[in-house]
Order: sequence, then structure tokens, then C-alpha cells
Amino acid sequence: MRRTVFGGMLVVCVALLGAVVWAEKAADQYPDISIKDLKAIFFVKDFSGNPERRETNALLDGARGRRLEVTFSDGETLIGTTEGYSPQKTGFFMFPADSQSNNSRIFIVNKNVRSVKPL
Repeated sequence: MRRTVFGGMLVVCVALLGAVVWAEKAADQYPDISIKDLKAIFFVKDFSGNPERRETNALLDGARGRRLEVTFSDGETLIGTTEGYSPQKTGFFMFPADSQSNNSRIFIVNKNVRSVKPL
């Protein structure tokens, strides 16, 4: 089942594979969500974003970290950089290629990744 929960996080404990999320509306409707059940956690600048904007995948010169293309189990692909990818860990933070993206950073859960390709 695919769902998106908009809100903020009160507690995230990646080491224990747990996360507690409160939703923007009706927080009592959402139980604790386990990290292993997530595809990723998107840290956004604005919850409404701009649905008409199309992100670019061009990595700018001078972008810090290792350049990666991540493909999730559902086929979605993200391009960006990371300073700490390890397939043996629960996940890793990635910064999107598009500096104007509504995502400031993304915590990607390795369990739900099909492939990671260095660029």
C-alpha cells in the first residue's frame, strides 16, 4: 500500500529502525511508522511545493559528495549526492541534484532501493 504522510517528525531512531511521525492534520490517525516500511523521508522546504515544476537531474560542478543515481523498488529514480552511502546500513542522506528542488535532503531507506549507480 502506497501512502504519503505530510507532517513533521518528533523522533527518528534509525539505529532501532523506528520513527515516530506526527501528521499535519489528524495526528491521532497515524500510528508509529517503522523506518523499514518507508521508501524515504523527504525533508521539504514547503509542504505545498510547486506541482508544475519539473526538477532537473543535472549535477552542478562543485556539488559536494559522491554523485549517485538511486532507483527505488517502485521504479522511481533520484539523482543527487551523498557523503555517506553504505548498502550495509539502514539508509543514507542524499541531496537532490536540483538545487532549486523543494527537497532539501532525502533519507533513503536501503531496504526499498533496487539499485545505486555511481555517476
